[in-house]
Amino acid sequence: MFLASNPLEPRKLMPRPTSEVLLAETKYIRRPRVSSSFASAALLATLLLAGDLAIRSVHAQHDPAPPKVIIAQEFRLVDKAGATRATLQTQPEGSPGIVLYDKSGKVRVTLQVRPDGSSLLAFHDAMSKPRVELEHSSDGTGGLTFTNSKGNGGAALVIGADGNPAAIFKDKDGKVSWTAPEPDIPLVLEPDKPEKKP
Repeated sequence: MFLASNPLEPRKLMPRPTSEVLLAETKYIRRPRVSSSFASAALLATLLLAGDLAIRSVHAQHDPAPPKVIIAQEFRLVDKAGATRATLQTQPEGSPGIVLYDKSGKVRVTLQVRPDGSSLLAFHDAMSKPRVELEHSSDGTGGLTFTNSKGNGGAALVIGADGNPAAIFKDKDGKVSWTAPEPDIPLVLEPDKPEKKP
């Protein structure tokens, strides 16, 4: 029961409103309306966010670590146009080699280990011809050679099997013009043929 609202009047008990009255009064209370399109958009955004978080969580748990070792017989380094600029590969007999190319596709640098264990580092000209070579043979000899564009004339500094050094000069036709002292190895370290571009 409710008390009378006027404090000057004697206290009278007022009847409690019935459920029908309360129901009728609630019809006149204005409630805010939510746009159905806004609600749909909010629901869709929530679902997309939840899905993205779930996918990120799965990938974070199952992405494998990068491999520590990569096994292959050949690697190729290409430029942005797709042209080969370098290769690291094994030859048919199993010896490894590295070849560097210029922008026109010409061989400019080669590094290789031969099957007998000897090694060679060569620098090539614009025609892919070896012009400067640093070589170490399996018998312990080695040398640094310079050749002309024809591959005949040039100079060489060599170390013989006995450990003694020698200097060799050849004219443009390939004839020995000066040497000191007489080496106990061939006077010319034959240049290797450049590898063909893959």
